[in-house]
Amino acid sequence: MPTPSAGPPTTAPRGAVAIASAAALVVTLIAGNGCVDDEEVAPAGEAPRVSSGPAGTHALAPSPVRRFALHHLSDPDAVCNDGSPGAYFLRPGTPGNDRWIIHLSGGDMCASPAACATRWAQAPQLMSSTLLPTTIHPGGIFSLDHGKNPVFAEDNHVVVHYCSSDLYAGTGEDAGAGWRFHGRAIVDAVIADLPLASAERVVVSGHSAGSYGVYAHADAVAAALPGVEVLAMTDAGGAVLHPPMNPALPTILALASAGLAYWSGQVDASCAAAWPAEPARCLFVDGVLAHLDTPTLVTMAQDDVPYLSYLGVTPPLDPQEQAFAAGVGAQIAAALASADGAFVPAHGPHGVLGSDAAWTLSIGGVTPYQVVQAFVAGTPILAIE
Repeated sequence: MPTPSAGPPTTAPRGAVAIASAAALVVTLIAGNGCVDDEEVAPAGEAPRVSSGPAGTHALAPSPVRRFALHHLSDPDAVCNDGSPGAYFLRPGTPGNDRWIIHLSGGDMCASPAACATRWAQAPQLMSSTLLPTTIHPGGIFSLDHGKNPVFAEDNHVVVHYCSSDLYAGTGEDAGAGWRFHGRAIVDAVIADLPLASAERVVVSGHSAGSYGVYAHADAVAAALPGVEVLAMTDAGGAVLHPPMNPALPTILALASAGLAYWSGQVDASCAAAWPAEPARCLFVDGVLAHLDTPTLVTMAQDDVPYLSYLGVTPPLDPQEQAFAAGVGAQIAAALASADGAFVPAHGPHGVLGSDAAWTLSIGGVTPYQVVQAFVAGTPILAIE
């Protein structure tokens, strides 16, 4: 193994509130992509930190600050592409808080020996844990500003490092190339490593590639934690099964199917049972949402640039491409009308929950964060432009 170098209003299900479409989407991005200082000073001895616990688990203990700390997984199966141990960052919550948000980071995928070799050359940090910092400083829903982020500011925060290149679905290896695809084991090991059995609430979230991992794992996490409220949230997680603009290109279903085969990937079990010949459908919202028991919120711009690139369309768009993209957006909007909460602007960035876009974007005066608040409170909103 090489060494890495330095639209119209939408009717909401189950009593959800539908939000009228805005005449225009207001987009205001704050400099610095919304990242904030993630350390919160607390009275000495009151805020928790992490200390080693029995059997490889982690217990909470007093500390004067709240900051993310790096943890490597001890499960021998929970490894990155290069065989280094899987990892996550943990920032304990305020004293007595037993609510958790466990976030699956994104970063695309590779689905062939050549693609993985290119990925290793260009982004080894997405295939290994050897290049990780000791802490991270995410923003958005990980903000510690209580006035701004009342839902999650006091919770226990976990960010899982994405280093398996398999949408967190893999269970196999490419012995010839030396790559491991153990994304499922990484998520399972993180869940086992944390004291979640008596949690009040566990939110499993993901961005981009991490969103596919949420779909694959949410119901399994809920089954492993009986009596615990488990919710799922995906950011830029609304990819649908739309054909490419150029019929000569492979379909996104074919690309996903090739990936699952290469990784020995496993998707949500009930969805796979519904699509035994095409389990890759369960990586897409129009294939999987109907089969998830876990309440699920999704954000997705209808003109999401990385997703459109998989369909053979990249900016700037000519009139024909604009018409194609509008059709894609309509399919995304229709698919997410069945979600348990959604923020689906006509135009927007690739994800909104990890930056100040969570508060500054709006559809009809409703922000992504308000959609999150309502979802967690059990009164979901479908904000679909």
